[in-house]
Amino acid sequence: MALLLVGTAGAVGGASVGDTGTEDGTIGPAASVHAVEGGTAGDPIAAIETDHFEIRYHDGYESEAEEIAEFADEYYEMIFQKFGTEPSDDPEVVEVGPMSDLPCESSEGVDGCFRVPPGHIYVADDDPSLFYHELIHLHQLHAGVLEMGGQSPLEVSVEGSARYLESPDDEIAQDATYRINEDEYFTNRDASGDEYDDLALFTEYLLYEYDREAFDVIYTTSWVWPDGGGFGNELENATGQEYDEIRDDFVAQTNTQQTRMEDGDAILPAFTYEPYVISPNDDDEAVTFDARTPEVIEELDRSWYDGADPLYEWDLTGDGEIDKTGETVTHATPDETVTLYATVDGETHVAEQELLMEPPEEELADTKIGPFGVSPSLSDETLDQGDELIVEVPVTNEGEAPGELSLDLTINGETVKERTVELDVYEDRDVKLRHTVTAGGDLDVAVNGRSTLEDLTVYNVENFRLVESNLSTDDVEPGEPVGIEAELESTEGLTSPYAVTVTANGEEIERQQYMGTGATEIDVETEHTFDEPGTYELLANGEPIGTVTVSDPGASESGDDSSDGPDSVDDSQSVDDTNGDETADGDRESGNDDETLPGFGIIIGVLAVLGTVLFSRYRGQ
Repeated sequence: MALLLVGTAGAVGGASVGDTGTEDGTIGPAASVHAVEGGTAGDPIAAIETDHFEIRYHDGYESEAEEIAEFADEYYEMIFQKFGTEPSDDPEVVEVGPMSDLPCESSEGVDGCFRVPPGHIYVADDDPSLFYHELIHLHQLHAGVLEMGGQSPLEVSVEGSARYLESPDDEIAQDATYRINEDEYFTNRDASGDEYDDLALFTEYLLYEYDREAFDVIYTTSWVWPDGGGFGNELENATGQEYDEIRDDFVAQTNTQQTRMEDGDAILPAFTYEPYVISPNDDDEAVTFDARTPEVIEELDRSWYDGADPLYEWDLTGDGEIDKTGETVTHATPDETVTLYATVDGETHVAEQELLMEPPEEELADTKIGPFGVSPSLSDETLDQGDELIVEVPVTNEGEAPGELSLDLTINGETVKERTVELDVYEDRDVKLRHTVTAGGDLDVAVNGRSTLEDLTVYNVENFRLVESNLSTDDVEPGEPVGIEAELESTEGLTSPYAVTVTANGEEIERQQYMGTGATEIDVETEHTFDEPGTYELLANGEPIGTVTVSDPGASESGDDSSDGPDSVDDSQSVDDTNGDETADGDRESGNDDETLPGFGIIIGVLAVLGTVLFSRYRGQ
């Protein structure tokens, strides 16, 4: 739900929210409050930057933007200091232009609005009262009274309180009717324009009756319809009375409230200080506190002390003792909470304000995933079910003190791993988060909401059953192929990427990947050649499909040959090669050239036979 707070120049006050449950509600200090149906702003032509604002203006509205820039920062710092609300680190956006170009209700008398979201101020002129009113709504957003897209708050807690701060009491007293219907007053119903000043009466009553402690509750605590929620509880703590009693007492006193308000403003003790945000790390800079009504508030015909000259007393160290007196004082090392006692006509009014302070440097630790722009990365972009996912996370501590960083590893938005990392001063480190993945598919992996650089795909390899398998042979020699066939059946529909992996003795020899189609049967046909002898157990996705024996042919031949076989000849020749002489060309030189003549042994045999025959005849003679 979007909230639109509309305003009129010079007369802002009142509050209303659109009907509960509508997409867009309106809250505004105008004569009426209207629902907005998707209004869009025109385009500004330029912007003026101040310490706290980016003031965008439309054609013809430069002078109005310049005037607002003169006082915008002073209003901003004053109200954020008054309630101790942490300001934004980013510039606040103000847009100045014609109502027809602004996302506000463009009815007669409406001159500005505050829209939630985006939390921007829109004004059509440079009236300080109008700007301050919308700025109060901006503060309510930072303080938690308003919420981006939250439930409609009570008008009396939003518009009534804004109307009271930017308008003098006597003006509200003149315009209010004092006809309070309690059943309608404390609701988030739409209110008509003449009820807006009436809504401011409750804020004035809290200040007058209970001083700043109860008054601050309405500006810093969310008030949820119908029973007040946290606001009611905080108000009871501040006043010591039941919430219903406070409301009843308020309604009962309205017959005297008009006279009191017409006589002047209720005392609103408060103070500002310089610097705007205090740095405890700067020992040379003293803090100056000022209890006087700021000039920008006096320009609205308002006074914190109704023109009186109070006695100002300060507890600057938080020990309950008065440290200094005077309307302006300085102190080098004030406590985080400073108390001002302002005594007017013998009555002391108390303002206890929490100071805006930077953390001490020695306590600063700035741990983050970084450096900026660096995202976690995956060790593998594809995995199988049951594999270990490793996410590498660069972490750093850019602060000046040791710190901790909690890491939250999520898969598809669900936390699967948590780890706390301790980092020393200026330490950079890569942290590895490990997790066994069980889900298949394309998964979104993130750490602390920051997605990894790569997408992760996990293949379904589980829940398969072997139907049948076949090997073309189970006994081969190295280099001979083996045909492998397997039929697998999935016990679940294959709706995610899935894979079939064939392994031999645990080592992958084949992988086939598929996109999930809802099929239940997978046929695998492949061929593999084993290079080394041995016995190999074959599995498909962990299911056994057969055993292959790869024989060593060399070992087989060696077992069948005799000592006179080729191996013996080779060994003898080797010895001969070792003992013989070689020529420069590497050829062996032999002492017997006849070894090289073919048929020489036959000739010798024939001559031997002939010699024997002749010898026998000779002896016979």
